[in-house]
Amino acid sequence: MAVISTATGGVAPHEQRAASAALNTMQQVGGSVGTALLNTIAAGATTDWLTDHRIDPARRTPRTVAALAEATVHGFSAATWTSAGIMLLAAAAEDREAVGIPVHAG
Repeated sequence: MAVISTATGGVAPHEQRAASAALNTMQQVGGSVGTALLNTIAAGATTDWLTDHRIDPARRTPRTVAALAEATVHGFSAATWTSAGIMLLAAAAEDREAVGIPVHAG
């Protein structure tokens, strides 16, 4: 709730509904795009791991099943580290703005 209050705090009273709706829409779109991006990263890392280790997912042997599990964990790890990196970049950008260093040129 504090984020919404902060985001809409400087908006004129007659425009607060529209600002709140725009904020909500951007949160929904951002969440969807973020989920799709991280899913793509996880799937790509999983596929790369399977390819690098010459695992054929169509064959259901105990070795293949174990390799699929390991590849899935690898994909999730790649997505998790990517999201951590994005969060660190966002925090660094926020810190720069807080101390008055311009983030955008122009």
